[in-house]
Amino acid sequence: MLINYIELYKQRKILGKNLTFNDLAKSRSSLLNTTSSNWFHALMQSENETTEINNYTALRITAVTKCLTVIGDGIAQMSLKLFEKTDSGRKEIPYPLTKDPNPYQTGYDFRKYLAVMAAYKGNGLAYIFRNPDYSPKSLLPITCEYTQKIVNGELYYVLSSEDLIQGLPREIHALDVLHFKGLCVDNYFNGISPIKAHAKALQLNLRSYTALDNTFKTGSKKFFLKGGDGKSWDTTQQKAVKDSIERLLNNESSTVAVPAGVDVESVSLTPAEAGYLEAIQASEHDIALMFNVPPSMVVRNSGAIKATVEQDALNFQNQTLLPLATQYEQELERKLIPENKKGSQYFKHNFNSLMRASASERMNFFTQGINNGIISPNEARRYEDMEGFQGGDKRYINAANIPVDQIEEWIAAKISNLNKTNMINNPEGENNNEQ
Repeated sequence: MLINYIELYKQRKILGKNLTFNDLAKSRSSLLNTTSSNWFHALMQSENETTEINNYTALRITAVTKCLTVIGDGIAQMSLKLFEKTDSGRKEIPYPLTKDPNPYQTGYDFRKYLAVMAAYKGNGLAYIFRNPDYSPKSLLPITCEYTQKIVNGELYYVLSSEDLIQGLPREIHALDVLHFKGLCVDNYFNGISPIKAHAKALQLNLRSYTALDNTFKTGSKKFFLKGGDGKSWDTTQQKAVKDSIERLLNNESSTVAVPAGVDVESVSLTPAEAGYLEAIQASEHDIALMFNVPPSMVVRNSGAIKATVEQDALNFQNQTLLPLATQYEQELERKLIPENKKGSQYFKHNFNSLMRASASERMNFFTQGINNGIISPNEARRYEDMEGFQGGDKRYINAANIPVDQIEEWIAAKISNLNKTNMINNPEGENNNEQ
């Protein structure tokens, strides 16, 4: 039985009011208020760097930001349209929210943000502002932490009080939340964070970069002291020599002060000899697999040939973006399409926008398909999100582009014309019995 969402919306008790953007205008300035606790400020802090993995330190890893970028851009650059089924196929329904979801973001920014959050934290959420008739009015990402609870069999999202944009309801019914999930394991309400699940692989990358940074800083030199008069050094002397060497490595001094009779020797290792570069490349490969992105799109100097790279791009579309697009389309249809239009209206991403550089190949494909009766001109136009034209639903074959449904008539006409020609050239049929 279908749920009547409008009646449910009217009857249920919502602890937070149904807001409009006018309610947010009073606190819009909060968007511009940044403090030292801001996550990006914390991310960029260079002091007291650590290899501990969390949602902030993970963004220091190049492979992580690259994976998030290709996933976010991959989803956002595809056109997203609303269609309605018709007797002749489908027609596009104008839907402004796909291009202008809220006053702060374009449609591209909105969808990229949610796709990145789903891949990065395991969950991307947006609040649905609604008109009095329950139709969607605006969409705004939910940026704060949240918990969930079930009341009378219905799911609610409970937001923390630290939302960047103040004024959202503290408790929101699930029907008013677009929720795009990553991999669900523990339950089907939330996706898991790949950052937490793969902390060891990410930590290896950070530690390798830290070691590599120290290598460039010190030249990967290890110092040894030998000689001397056989007397042991006290703590003060040991510290003085150590500080003197460190000042030399940091280019703060050009000499090293050591006790009399002591020789200083050093051993150097290149980054390649130390194994840092191999460790970084291996960790980048693992990170790419963690985000379900082909390594050739992430790992530097992967050695992949052109054919492999092209196949990886196709695999990325089919194995990464297509499942995500399907999930997003179903969530949008469930929460945004009116009840009486479900089944006849649907959202659809256009994957052809990912292949704009190979337009000539697509045109060749359409030409071959049309000339061989595989697709009609209107079907080819629908692939390109173009409107059809009258008479464009007929299929043709190579023989003078005859419509498929007239091929039998065409063959009969050819036979008839051939018989007539024979009768004209040989009206008496004198040679019919000759062998």
